[in-house]
Amino acid sequence: MPRADHEPDPSRAERLITRLVRAARHTPAAGPVLTTVVGTQPDLLLPVALGAARAGHGPVDDALAQAVVAADLDVEALLQLDASLPWTSSALGRTALAIAEQACRKADGSSAHAHSLLTLGLRLSEVGRHGEAVTAMREAVAQRRSLAEDDPDTYAPGLAAALNNLGTLLAKAGRHHEALAVGEKGVAVLRKLAKADPDTHNPGLAAALSNRGAWLSGAGRYLEALTVAEESVALHRRLADVDPDAHGPDLATALTSLGIRLSDVGRYVEALASADEAIAIWRQLAEADPDAHTRYLATALTGLGARLSDVGRQRDALTAVEEAVVIRRTLADGDPDAHNRQLANALNLLGSLLSDLGRHREALSVAREAVTVLRPPADSDGGKPDLAAALSNLGGRLSELGQYREALPPADESVLLWRQLAETDPDAHTPRLATALNNLGIRLSDVGLHREALNAAEEAVAVWQSLAESNPAAYRPSRAKALNNLGHTLAEMGRHREALATAQEAVAVWQSLAESNPAAYRPSRAKALNNLGNLLSNVGRTQEAQTAFEEARRLSPP
Repeated sequence: MPRADHEPDPSRAERLITRLVRAARHTPAAGPVLTTVVGTQPDLLLPVALGAARAGHGPVDDALAQAVVAADLDVEALLQLDASLPWTSSALGRTALAIAEQACRKADGSSAHAHSLLTLGLRLSEVGRHGEAVTAMREAVAQRRSLAEDDPDTYAPGLAAALNNLGTLLAKAGRHHEALAVGEKGVAVLRKLAKADPDTHNPGLAAALSNRGAWLSGAGRYLEALTVAEESVALHRRLADVDPDAHGPDLATALTSLGIRLSDVGRYVEALASADEAIAIWRQLAEADPDAHTRYLATALTGLGARLSDVGRQRDALTAVEEAVVIRRTLADGDPDAHNRQLANALNLLGSLLSDLGRHREALSVAREAVTVLRPPADSDGGKPDLAAALSNLGGRLSELGQYREALPPADESVLLWRQLAETDPDAHTPRLATALNNLGIRLSDVGLHREALNAAEEAVAVWQSLAESNPAAYRPSRAKALNNLGHTLAEMGRHREALATAQEAVAVWQSLAESNPAAYRPSRAKALNNLGNLLSNVGRTQEAQTAFEEARRLSPP
Protein backbone atom coordinates (compact mmCIF):
# COMPACT_ATOMS: atom_id res chain seq x y z
CA MET A 1 0.00 0.00 0.00
CA PRO A 2 1.54 3.35 -0.99
CA ARG A 3 2.52 5.80 1.76
CA ALA A 4 0.17 8.79 2.16
CA ASP A 5 1.69 12.14 1.25
CA HIS A 6 1.34 13.51 4.78
CA GLU A 7 3.20 10.60 6.40
CA PRO A 8 6.97 11.19 6.54
CA ASP A 9 9.24 8.41 5.37
CA PRO A 10 11.64 7.80 8.34
CA SER A 11 14.47 6.46 6.20
CA ARG A 12 14.21 9.34 3.74
CA ALA A 13 14.07 11.85 6.59
CA GLU A 14 17.15 10.30 8.16
CA ARG A 15 19.09 10.57 4.89
CA LEU A 16 18.03 14.21 4.42
CA ILE A 17 18.97 15.28 7.95
CA THR A 18 22.29 13.44 7.82
CA ARG A 19 23.16 15.22 4.57
CA LEU A 20 22.26 18.60 6.08
CA VAL A 21 24.33 17.92 9.19
CA ARG A 22 27.30 16.96 7.02
CA ALA A 23 26.84 20.05 4.85
CA ALA A 24 27.04 22.28 7.92
CA ARG A 25 30.69 21.29 8.32
CA HIS A 26 31.61 23.21 5.16
CA THR A 27 28.64 25.54 4.55
CA PRO A 28 27.55 27.85 7.40
CA ALA A 29 24.30 28.59 5.54
CA ALA A 30 23.25 24.99 6.06
CA GLY A 31 22.78 25.63 9.79
CA PRO A 32 19.60 27.75 9.51
CA VAL A 33 18.24 25.34 6.89
CA LEU A 34 18.79 22.48 9.31
CA THR A 35 17.00 24.39 12.08
CA THR A 36 14.02 24.98 9.80
CA VAL A 37 13.80 21.43 8.48
CA VAL A 38 14.08 19.86 11.93
CA GLY A 39 11.37 22.21 13.12
CA THR A 40 8.86 20.73 10.66
CA GLN A 41 8.82 17.39 12.49
CA PRO A 42 10.88 17.86 15.68
CA ASP A 43 9.64 14.71 17.43
CA LEU A 44 10.90 12.63 14.49
CA LEU A 45 13.83 14.64 13.19
CA LEU A 46 15.55 15.93 16.34
CA PRO A 47 16.68 12.45 17.49
CA VAL A 48 18.02 11.77 13.97
CA ALA A 49 19.91 15.07 13.91
CA LEU A 50 21.39 14.50 17.38
CA GLY A 51 22.64 11.08 16.35
CA ALA A 52 24.19 12.41 13.14
CA ALA A 53 25.88 15.30 14.96
CA ARG A 54 27.34 13.01 17.63
CA ALA A 55 28.75 10.81 14.89
CA GLY A 56 30.92 13.73 13.80
CA HIS A 57 28.99 14.82 10.74
CA GLY A 58 29.42 18.53 11.23
CA PRO A 59 29.45 21.39 13.80
CA VAL A 60 25.71 22.05 14.15
CA ASP A 61 25.39 22.68 17.88
CA ASP A 62 23.89 26.17 17.57
CA ALA A 63 21.46 25.13 14.84
CA LEU A 64 20.12 22.21 16.85
CA ALA A 65 19.95 24.27 20.05
CA GLN A 66 17.74 26.76 18.19
CA ALA A 67 15.61 23.89 16.84
CA VAL A 68 15.08 22.61 20.40
CA VAL A 69 13.89 26.02 21.59
CA ALA A 70 11.56 26.45 18.61
CA ALA A 71 10.12 22.93 18.79
CA ASP A 72 8.06 23.48 21.97
CA LEU A 73 8.22 19.79 22.93
CA ASP A 74 6.60 18.40 26.06
CA VAL A 75 8.57 17.35 29.13
CA GLU A 76 8.55 13.65 28.32
CA ALA A 77 9.93 14.22 24.82
CA LEU A 78 12.62 16.58 26.14
CA LEU A 79 13.70 14.11 28.81
CA GLN A 80 13.92 11.37 26.19
CA LEU A 81 16.14 13.60 24.06
CA ASP A 82 18.32 14.37 27.06
CA ALA A 83 18.65 10.67 27.85
CA SER A 84 19.91 10.04 24.31
CA LEU A 85 22.95 12.27 24.96
CA PRO A 86 25.93 11.51 27.20
CA TRP A 87 26.55 13.75 30.19
CA THR A 88 29.48 15.28 28.36
CA SER A 89 28.93 15.70 24.64
CA SER A 90 31.79 17.43 22.85
CA ALA A 91 29.63 18.02 19.77
CA LEU A 92 26.34 19.07 21.39
CA GLY A 93 27.05 20.92 24.64
CA ARG A 94 24.77 23.88 23.87
CA THR A 95 22.05 21.64 22.45
CA ALA A 96 22.12 19.51 25.60
CA LEU A 97 21.83 22.69 27.69
CA ALA A 98 18.91 23.94 25.58
CA ILE A 99 17.11 20.62 26.11
CA ALA A 100 17.72 20.83 29.87
CA GLU A 101 16.54 24.45 30.06
CA GLN A 102 13.37 23.68 28.14
CA ALA A 103 12.68 20.58 30.24
CA CYS A 104 13.17 22.53 33.46
CA ARG A 105 10.82 25.27 32.29
CA LYS A 106 8.14 22.80 31.17
CA ALA A 107 8.45 20.68 34.32
CA ASP A 108 8.01 23.58 36.76
CA GLY A 109 5.46 22.52 39.35
CA SER A 110 5.47 18.87 38.33
CA SER A 111 7.08 15.77 39.87
CA ALA A 112 9.77 15.88 37.15
CA HIS A 113 11.03 19.30 38.17
CA ALA A 114 13.63 18.07 40.67
CA HIS A 115 15.14 15.74 38.06
CA SER A 116 15.15 18.44 35.41
CA LEU A 117 16.91 20.85 37.80
CA LEU A 118 19.63 18.30 38.48
CA THR A 119 20.11 17.79 34.76
CA LEU A 120 20.18 21.54 34.19
CA GLY A 121 22.89 21.98 36.84
CA LEU A 122 25.12 19.38 35.20
CA ARG A 123 24.57 20.78 31.71
CA LEU A 124 25.35 24.33 32.89
CA SER A 125 28.58 23.11 34.45
CA GLU A 126 29.62 21.38 31.22
CA VAL A 127 29.50 24.68 29.30
CA GLY A 128 31.42 26.54 32.01
CA ARG A 129 28.53 28.35 33.72
CA HIS A 130 29.49 27.11 37.17
CA GLY A 131 27.73 29.71 39.32
CA GLU A 132 24.38 29.07 37.66
CA ALA A 133 25.04 25.33 37.88
CA VAL A 134 25.46 25.52 41.67
CA THR A 135 22.25 27.54 42.00
CA ALA A 136 20.26 25.01 39.97
CA MET A 137 21.72 22.07 41.89
CA ARG A 138 20.98 23.67 45.26
CA GLU A 139 17.35 23.99 44.18
CA ALA A 140 17.36 20.37 43.04
CA VAL A 141 18.67 19.30 46.46
CA ALA A 142 16.00 21.33 48.25
CA GLN A 143 13.21 19.82 46.16
CA ARG A 144 14.51 16.26 46.53
CA ARG A 145 14.98 16.69 50.27
CA SER A 146 11.35 17.77 50.56
CA LEU A 147 10.21 14.75 48.52
CA ALA A 148 12.41 12.38 50.54
CA GLU A 149 10.94 13.60 53.81
CA ASP A 150 7.49 12.49 52.64
CA ASP A 151 8.58 9.29 50.87
CA PRO A 152 12.16 8.27 51.72
CA ASP A 153 11.98 4.84 50.04
CA THR A 154 11.19 6.43 46.68
CA TYR A 155 13.20 9.65 46.79
CA ALA A 156 16.25 9.04 49.03
CA PRO A 157 18.38 7.82 46.05
CA GLY A 158 17.55 10.97 44.12
CA LEU A 159 18.45 13.14 47.11
CA ALA A 160 21.81 11.35 47.43
CA ALA A 161 22.53 11.90 43.73
CA ALA A 162 21.69 15.60 43.98
CA LEU A 163 23.91 16.02 47.07
CA ASN A 164 26.79 14.27 45.33
CA ASN A 165 26.44 16.45 42.24
CA LEU A 166 26.20 19.62 44.32
CA GLY A 167 29.41 18.62 46.07
CA THR A 168 31.13 18.13 42.72
CA LEU A 169 30.06 21.57 41.51
CA LEU A 170 31.19 23.23 44.74
CA ALA A 171 34.56 21.51 44.48
CA LYS A 172 34.98 22.82 40.92
CA ALA A 173 34.65 26.29 42.43
CA GLY A 174 37.39 25.47 44.96
CA ARG A 175 34.91 25.31 47.86
CA HIS A 176 36.20 21.95 49.14
CA HIS A 177 34.98 22.25 52.73
CA GLU A 178 31.43 22.99 51.56
CA ALA A 179 31.69 20.17 49.02
CA LEU A 180 32.81 17.79 51.73
CA ALA A 181 30.00 18.74 54.11
CA VAL A 182 27.37 18.33 51.40
CA GLY A 183 28.87 15.19 49.88
CA GLU A 184 29.23 13.36 53.19
CA LYS A 185 25.46 13.56 53.60
CA GLY A 186 25.03 11.98 50.19
CA VAL A 187 27.55 9.22 50.95
CA ALA A 188 25.77 8.42 54.23
CA VAL A 189 22.46 8.01 52.41
CA LEU A 190 24.05 5.83 49.71
CA ARG A 191 25.85 3.58 52.23
CA LYS A 192 22.52 2.86 53.88
CA LEU A 193 20.82 2.19 50.55
CA ALA A 194 23.68 0.01 49.26
CA LYS A 195 23.66 -2.09 52.40
CA ALA A 196 19.99 -2.92 51.80
CA ASP A 197 20.26 -3.28 47.99
CA PRO A 198 23.86 -3.44 46.75
CA ASP A 199 23.01 -4.31 43.14
CA THR A 200 20.98 -1.15 42.74
CA HIS A 201 23.00 1.35 44.76
CA ASN A 202 26.67 0.26 44.69
CA PRO A 203 27.29 2.20 41.42
CA GLY A 204 26.09 5.42 43.00
CA LEU A 205 28.06 4.76 46.18
CA ALA A 206 31.24 4.06 44.21
CA ALA A 207 30.93 7.35 42.29
CA ALA A 208 30.18 9.30 45.47
CA LEU A 209 33.22 7.80 47.19
CA SER A 210 35.48 8.84 44.30
CA ASN A 211 34.20 12.39 44.59
CA ARG A 212 34.59 12.36 48.37
CA GLY A 213 38.24 11.39 47.93
CA ALA A 214 38.82 14.49 45.82
CA TRP A 215 37.08 16.71 48.36
CA LEU A 216 39.08 15.26 51.26
CA SER A 217 42.26 15.90 49.29
CA GLY A 218 41.21 19.49 48.65
CA ALA A 219 40.79 19.88 52.39
CA GLY A 220 44.30 18.50 53.00
CA ARG A 221 43.14 15.16 54.44
CA TYR A 222 45.33 13.13 52.08
CA LEU A 223 45.49 9.77 53.84
CA GLU A 224 41.72 9.69 54.37
CA ALA A 225 41.29 10.68 50.73
CA LEU A 226 43.45 7.75 49.62
CA THR A 227 41.48 5.25 51.70
CA VAL A 228 38.22 6.45 50.21
CA ALA A 229 39.65 6.43 46.66
CA GLU A 230 40.85 2.85 47.10
CA GLU A 231 37.39 1.78 48.27
CA SER A 232 35.84 3.51 45.27
CA VAL A 233 38.15 1.74 42.78
CA ALA A 234 37.50 -1.63 44.42
CA LEU A 235 33.74 -1.13 44.06
CA HIS A 236 34.03 0.14 40.47
CA ARG A 237 36.28 -2.78 39.56
CA ARG A 238 33.75 -5.32 40.79
CA LEU A 239 30.99 -3.58 38.83
CA ALA A 240 33.10 -3.36 35.66
CA ASP A 241 34.00 -7.05 35.88
CA VAL A 242 30.30 -7.84 35.58
CA ASP A 243 29.36 -5.18 33.01
CA PRO A 244 32.40 -3.41 31.46
CA ASP A 245 30.32 -1.42 28.97
CA ALA A 246 28.20 0.15 31.68
CA HIS A 247 30.88 0.66 34.34
CA GLY A 248 34.16 0.96 32.41
CA PRO A 249 33.99 4.79 32.23
CA ASP A 250 33.38 5.08 35.97
CA LEU A 251 36.27 2.72 36.71
CA ALA A 252 38.58 4.78 34.49
CA THR A 253 37.52 8.00 36.23
CA ALA A 254 38.08 6.42 39.65
CA LEU A 255 41.53 5.15 38.60
CA THR A 256 42.56 8.64 37.48
CA SER A 257 41.45 10.00 40.86
CA LEU A 258 43.27 7.22 42.69
CA GLY A 259 46.46 8.14 40.83
CA ILE A 260 46.19 11.70 42.14
CA ARG A 261 45.51 10.51 45.69
CA LEU A 262 48.51 8.16 45.59
CA SER A 263 50.70 10.99 44.30
CA ASP A 264 49.49 13.21 47.16
CA VAL A 265 51.08 10.81 49.65
CA GLY A 266 54.28 10.22 47.67
CA ARG A 267 53.44 6.76 46.27
CA TYR A 268 54.45 7.82 42.77
CA VAL A 269 55.09 4.41 41.17
CA GLU A 270 51.67 3.11 42.23
CA ALA A 271 50.12 6.38 41.08
CA LEU A 272 51.64 5.93 37.63
CA ALA A 273 50.30 2.37 37.37
CA SER A 274 46.80 3.63 38.19
CA ALA A 275 47.06 6.40 35.57
CA ASP A 276 48.29 3.91 32.95
CA GLU A 277 45.33 1.61 33.58
CA ALA A 278 42.91 4.53 33.26
CA ILE A 279 44.43 5.55 29.92
CA ALA A 280 44.02 2.05 28.50
CA ILE A 281 40.31 2.10 29.33
CA TRP A 282 39.72 5.61 28.01
CA ARG A 283 41.44 4.81 24.70
CA GLN A 284 39.03 1.94 24.08
CA LEU A 285 36.04 4.03 25.09
CA ALA A 286 37.07 7.05 22.98
CA GLU A 287 37.56 4.83 19.96
CA ALA A 288 34.04 3.44 20.34
CA ASP A 289 32.32 6.78 21.14
CA PRO A 290 34.56 9.82 20.51
CA ASP A 291 31.88 12.40 21.30
CA ALA A 292 31.24 11.05 24.79
CA HIS A 293 34.74 10.02 25.84
CA THR A 294 37.49 11.91 23.98
CA ARG A 295 37.54 14.78 26.47
CA TYR A 296 38.02 12.28 29.30
CA LEU A 297 40.90 10.72 27.43
CA ALA A 298 42.48 14.20 27.32
CA THR A 299 41.96 14.62 31.07
CA ALA A 300 43.51 11.23 31.73
CA LEU A 301 46.47 12.01 29.46
CA THR A 302 47.11 15.21 31.40
CA GLY A 303 47.00 13.20 34.63
CA LEU A 304 49.35 10.62 33.15
CA GLY A 305 51.78 13.40 32.23
CA ALA A 306 51.79 14.64 35.81
CA ARG A 307 52.36 11.12 37.17
CA LEU A 308 55.21 10.49 34.72
CA SER A 309 56.75 13.78 35.78
CA ASP A 310 56.52 12.68 39.43
CA VAL A 311 58.86 9.76 38.68
CA GLY A 312 61.26 11.84 36.58
CA ARG A 313 60.14 10.64 33.15
CA GLN A 314 59.80 14.14 31.70
CA ARG A 315 60.08 13.14 28.05
CA ASP A 316 57.35 10.52 28.35
CA ALA A 317 55.28 13.04 30.28
CA LEU A 318 55.73 15.55 27.48
CA THR A 319 54.46 13.04 24.90
CA ALA A 320 51.31 12.37 26.93
CA VAL A 321 50.54 16.04 27.51
CA GLU A 322 51.20 16.97 23.89
CA GLU A 323 48.55 14.43 22.88
CA ALA A 324 46.16 15.94 25.45
CA VAL A 325 46.78 19.42 24.02
CA VAL A 326 46.02 18.22 20.46
CA ILE A 327 42.66 16.85 21.67
CA ARG A 328 41.90 20.00 23.67
CA ARG A 329 42.68 22.22 20.68
CA THR A 330 40.24 20.28 18.52
CA LEU A 331 37.50 20.49 21.16
CA ALA A 332 38.12 24.21 21.74
CA ASP A 333 37.93 24.91 18.00
CA GLY A 334 34.39 23.52 18.03
CA ASP A 335 33.25 25.17 21.28
CA PRO A 336 35.70 27.67 22.82
CA ASP A 337 33.42 28.61 25.72
CA ALA A 338 33.20 25.02 26.94
CA HIS A 339 36.79 23.91 26.30
CA ASN A 340 39.20 26.87 26.41
CA ARG A 341 39.78 26.54 30.14
CA GLN A 342 40.79 22.90 29.86
CA LEU A 343 42.99 23.75 26.88
CA ALA A 344 44.76 26.44 28.88
CA ASN A 345 45.28 24.07 31.82
CA ALA A 346 46.86 21.49 29.50
CA LEU A 347 49.03 24.20 27.94
CA ASN A 348 50.24 25.30 31.38
CA LEU A 349 51.38 21.76 32.20
CA LEU A 350 52.96 21.45 28.74
CA GLY A 351 54.90 24.65 29.39
CA SER A 352 56.16 23.36 32.72
CA LEU A 353 57.39 20.13 31.14
CA LEU A 354 59.12 21.97 28.30
CA SER A 355 60.79 24.15 30.92
CA ASP A 356 61.92 21.08 32.87
CA LEU A 357 63.56 19.81 29.68
CA GLY A 358 65.37 23.09 29.10
CA ARG A 359 63.21 24.06 26.11
CA HIS A 360 62.51 27.48 27.54
CA ARG A 361 61.56 29.34 24.35
CA GLU A 362 58.96 26.72 23.46
CA ALA A 363 57.71 26.85 27.05
CA LEU A 364 57.32 30.60 26.78
CA SER A 365 55.39 30.30 23.52
CA VAL A 366 53.00 27.83 25.12
CA ALA A 367 52.54 30.07 28.18
CA ARG A 368 51.71 33.04 25.93
CA GLU A 369 49.16 30.91 24.09
CA ALA A 370 47.48 29.92 27.38
CA VAL A 371 47.03 33.57 28.33
CA THR A 372 45.74 34.44 24.84
CA VAL A 373 43.23 31.61 24.95
CA LEU A 374 41.86 32.83 28.27
CA ARG A 375 41.73 36.57 27.61
CA PRO A 376 38.29 36.69 25.90
CA PRO A 377 36.24 35.12 28.75
CA ALA A 378 38.27 36.76 31.51
CA ASP A 379 35.80 39.62 31.85
CA SER A 380 33.57 37.19 33.74
CA ASP A 381 34.49 35.81 37.15
CA GLY A 382 34.34 32.30 35.69
CA GLY A 383 37.39 32.94 33.53
CA LYS A 384 39.46 34.96 36.00
CA PRO A 385 40.98 32.10 38.06
CA ASP A 386 42.36 30.37 34.98
CA LEU A 387 43.67 33.62 33.52
CA ALA A 388 45.31 34.53 36.83
CA ALA A 389 47.06 31.14 36.97
CA ALA A 390 48.18 31.41 33.35
CA LEU A 391 49.59 34.91 33.95
CA SER A 392 51.62 33.65 36.91
CA ASN A 393 53.01 30.83 34.76
CA LEU A 394 53.84 33.28 31.98
CA GLY A 395 55.86 35.35 34.45
CA GLY A 396 57.85 32.27 35.39
CA ARG A 397 58.57 31.34 31.79
CA LEU A 398 59.76 34.89 30.97
CA SER A 399 62.00 34.89 34.03
CA GLU A 400 63.63 31.62 32.94
CA LEU A 401 64.80 33.35 29.77
CA GLY A 402 66.21 36.28 31.71
CA GLN A 403 63.37 38.59 30.65
CA TYR A 404 62.93 39.81 34.20
CA ARG A 405 61.31 43.17 33.44
CA GLU A 406 58.81 41.55 31.08
CA ALA A 407 58.00 38.90 33.72
CA LEU A 408 56.90 41.45 36.30
CA PRO A 409 53.63 42.78 34.68
CA PRO A 410 51.96 39.35 34.29
CA ALA A 411 52.94 38.40 37.85
CA ASP A 412 51.53 41.71 39.11
CA GLU A 413 48.30 41.25 37.14
CA SER A 414 47.95 37.73 38.50
CA VAL A 415 48.06 39.01 42.08
CA LEU A 416 45.54 41.74 41.24
CA LEU A 417 43.09 39.18 39.83
CA TRP A 418 43.50 36.84 42.78
CA ARG A 419 42.90 39.73 45.20
CA GLN A 420 39.62 40.54 43.46
CA LEU A 421 38.56 36.90 43.50
CA ALA A 422 39.59 36.38 47.14
CA GLU A 423 37.47 39.35 48.20
CA THR A 424 34.34 37.74 46.75
CA ASP A 425 35.13 34.12 47.69
CA PRO A 426 37.95 33.87 50.26
CA ASP A 427 37.69 30.12 50.81
CA ALA A 428 38.11 29.33 47.13
CA HIS A 429 40.76 31.85 46.15
CA THR A 430 42.88 32.95 49.13
CA PRO A 431 45.33 30.03 48.73
CA ARG A 432 45.92 30.94 45.10
CA LEU A 433 46.46 34.57 46.11
CA ALA A 434 49.20 33.44 48.51
CA THR A 435 50.88 31.42 45.75
CA ALA A 436 50.73 34.38 43.37
CA LEU A 437 52.22 36.67 46.05
CA ASN A 438 55.08 34.25 46.50
CA ASN A 439 55.72 34.24 42.74
CA LEU A 440 55.47 38.02 42.57
CA GLY A 441 58.07 38.28 45.30
CA ILE A 442 60.48 36.22 43.18
CA ARG A 443 59.82 38.39 40.11
CA LEU A 444 60.38 41.59 42.12
CA SER A 445 63.61 40.22 43.53
CA ASP A 446 64.78 39.35 40.01
CA VAL A 447 64.69 43.05 39.06
CA GLY A 448 66.34 44.24 42.27
CA LEU A 449 63.17 45.55 43.94
CA HIS A 450 64.07 43.79 47.17
CA ARG A 451 61.94 45.84 49.55
CA GLU A 452 58.82 45.27 47.42
CA ALA A 453 59.80 41.61 47.09
CA LEU A 454 60.06 41.36 50.87
CA ASN A 455 56.58 42.85 51.29
CA ALA A 456 55.10 40.29 48.88
CA ALA A 457 56.99 37.38 50.50
CA GLU A 458 55.98 38.42 54.02
CA GLU A 459 52.34 38.76 52.97
CA ALA A 460 52.45 35.30 51.37
CA VAL A 461 53.83 33.76 54.58
CA ALA A 462 51.20 35.57 56.66
CA VAL A 463 48.37 34.33 54.43
CA TRP A 464 49.64 30.75 54.55
CA GLN A 465 50.02 30.99 58.33
CA SER A 466 46.40 32.12 58.67
CA LEU A 467 45.21 29.31 56.41
CA ALA A 468 47.35 26.72 58.21
CA GLU A 469 45.85 27.65 61.56
CA SER A 470 42.44 26.43 60.39
CA ASN A 471 43.68 23.61 58.15
CA PRO A 472 47.30 22.65 58.91
CA ALA A 473 47.29 19.46 56.83
CA ALA A 474 46.39 21.32 53.66
CA TYR A 475 48.48 24.47 54.05
CA ARG A 476 51.60 23.83 56.16
CA PRO A 477 53.56 22.60 53.09
CA SER A 478 52.78 25.80 51.20
CA ARG A 479 53.77 27.90 54.20
CA ALA A 480 57.11 26.07 54.33
CA LYS A 481 57.74 26.84 50.65
CA ALA A 482 56.90 30.50 51.26
CA LEU A 483 59.33 30.58 54.18
CA ASN A 484 62.08 29.36 51.86
CA ASN A 485 61.37 32.21 49.47
CA LEU A 486 61.22 34.73 52.31
CA GLY A 487 64.63 33.50 53.50
CA HIS A 488 66.13 34.03 50.02
CA THR A 489 64.76 37.57 49.90
CA LEU A 490 66.10 38.45 53.35
CA ALA A 491 69.52 37.06 52.40
CA GLU A 492 69.59 39.17 49.23
CA MET A 493 68.99 42.22 51.41
CA GLY A 494 71.95 41.25 53.61
CA ARG A 495 69.71 40.32 56.54
CA HIS A 496 71.41 36.93 56.96
CA ARG A 497 70.48 36.18 60.56
CA GLU A 498 66.77 36.78 59.88
CA ALA A 499 67.09 34.69 56.72
CA LEU A 500 68.71 31.90 58.72
CA ALA A 501 65.95 31.90 61.32
CA THR A 502 63.37 31.69 58.54
CA ALA A 503 65.18 28.81 56.84
CA GLN A 504 65.45 26.93 60.13
CA GLU A 505 61.71 27.31 60.63
CA ALA A 506 61.08 25.94 57.13
CA VAL A 507 63.27 22.90 57.80
CA ALA A 508 61.40 22.28 61.05
CA VAL A 509 58.06 22.34 59.23
CA TRP A 510 59.28 19.90 56.58
CA GLN A 511 60.71 17.64 59.29
CA SER A 512 57.36 17.59 61.06
CA LEU A 513 55.49 16.82 57.85
CA ALA A 514 57.95 14.07 56.92
CA GLU A 515 57.31 12.25 60.20
CA SER A 516 53.82 11.29 59.02
CA ASN A 517 54.60 10.98 55.28
CA PRO A 518 58.34 10.67 54.50
CA ALA A 519 57.99 9.78 50.81
CA ALA A 520 55.83 12.76 49.90
CA TYR A 521 57.99 15.37 51.64
CA ARG A 522 61.51 13.99 51.18
CA PRO A 523 62.37 16.17 48.11
CA SER A 524 61.11 19.38 49.71
CA ARG A 525 62.91 18.61 52.96
CA ALA A 526 66.17 18.04 51.06
CA LYS A 527 65.76 21.36 49.23
CA ALA A 528 65.11 23.22 52.49
CA LEU A 529 68.18 21.66 54.10
CA ASN A 530 70.33 22.67 51.15
CA ASN A 531 69.01 26.22 51.43
CA LEU A 532 69.75 26.18 55.17
CA GLY A 533 73.30 25.03 54.45
CA ASN A 534 73.89 27.98 52.14
CA LEU A 535 72.64 30.44 54.73
CA LEU A 536 74.73 28.85 57.50
CA SER A 537 77.78 29.26 55.25
CA ASN A 538 76.92 32.95 54.78
CA VAL A 539 77.22 33.55 58.52
CA GLY A 540 80.40 31.47 58.92
CA ARG A 541 78.85 28.41 60.60
CA THR A 542 80.73 26.03 58.32
CA GLN A 543 80.42 22.81 60.32
CA GLU A 544 76.66 23.17 60.72
CA ALA A 545 76.39 24.00 57.02
CA GLN A 546 78.26 20.81 56.14
CA THR A 547 75.88 18.77 58.31
CA ALA A 548 72.86 20.30 56.54
CA PHE A 549 74.37 19.60 53.10
CA GLU A 550 75.10 15.99 54.00
CA GLU A 551 71.57 15.45 55.24
CA ALA A 552 70.20 17.02 52.03
CA ARG A 553 72.32 14.65 49.92
CA ARG A 554 71.09 11.68 51.92
CA LEU A 555 67.47 12.62 51.26
CA SER A 556 67.93 13.50 47.58
CA PRO A 557 67.08 10.80 45.02
CA PRO A 558 70.09 9.04 43.44
